[in-house]
Amino acid sequence: MDLSDDDPEALRRLLQYLYTADYTEKESTFWSDDLKSTRTELEQAEVTLGTSTLDAARPCSEPSMVAKPVEAAWNNMLVYALAEKYDIGILKDLAKCKFVLYLAPEKWSSPAWNAESLIRLVQTVYTSTPAGDRGLRDPMARFICQILMDEACNLMEHPGFREAMRNDGALALDVMDGLYAAGRYSIMRARAFERAHAALRREMERTRRLRNANQYRNVSPIG
Repeated sequence: MDLSDDDPEALRRLLQYLYTADYTEKESTFWSDDLKSTRTELEQAEVTLGTSTLDAARPCSEPSMVAKPVEAAWNNMLVYALAEKYDIGILKDLAKCKFVLYLAPEKWSSPAWNAESLIRLVQTVYTSTPAGDRGLRDPMARFICQILMDEACNLMEHPGFREAMRNDGALALDVMDGLYAAGRYSIMRARAFERAHAALRREMERTRRLRNANQYRNVSPIG
């Protein structure tokens, strides 16, 4: 069996899972050479400024900022791809569960998530999994749609994201489908609210008429 093409850390996690039925998410190959200096600067800033200062940053305002939640999502994605390669279904399910935990909206509100790290993650999700494998693609696309619908974040204006959409038709189609479904759901909710509001108005009008009729019947005739 040739393991030379496998990510060493993902392979270590696979072996850890085989022995313990779980794996850790610490340490990562997410930090490429061009990002290592950024990580060092970020860690030094945490010491100098304190985490409260860093936590106040907007996720899309600092595109070079990356941190541990991104690494964890990256690690889980690599384990998922490796489990797919070696047909270990239970490990795939575990990696997916761990991966999805980092796609919650509240995670995006931290400085750990930002445009550049997110773009790299979503691109690798779509290149490391088969087109028919929706395990990571579906939650990733839903998360992208959630971010795009957040008016406070300008991900759609990021040139890297636009380039990713142009280069990967599957990603673009999934995002388009997700946004369409979200828009359709919003329209359906609005129409349902309108119907409920109209029904309530009709009921209030009927109640008013009945009250007026009862008051008229209870009035004693004069004379």
